[in-house]
Amino acid sequence: MFIIPEGFQYVWFKDLPAQEVEKWGTTLKPSALGALLTPVPQTGVDPKSWKISYLVTKVNDPGMPEVFQKFLIEKGREAGAQIESIEIESGHFVQVSHVEDVAKWISNVTA
Repeated sequence: MFIIPEGFQYVWFKDLPAQEVEKWGTTLKPSALGALLTPVPQTGVDPKSWKISYLVTKVNDPGMPEVFQKFLIEKGREAGAQIESIEIESGHFVQVSHVEDVAKWISNVTA
């Protein structure tokens, strides 16, 4: 089974001008539903060894609301992962709508 992304551009690219929403909407492709619903198998890697930097998209991301992102971060922390996060007012595809901010964030977390 597949998810057909018809209309998803209005969710994923909510913070872009209408012309950009349409442009980026043409890049969306069907996705396997199983990729979203299948549990991740245990890898034997201890989450306590994970160091994660997370960019929380807030306000304009109806595809993954801020409260859900923070829930996932907390579940990771409960599992022992070291997670640092910062917030940005953006839609879901922050790398499209805030290119320079994302580049700066990546530079900071990899320095």
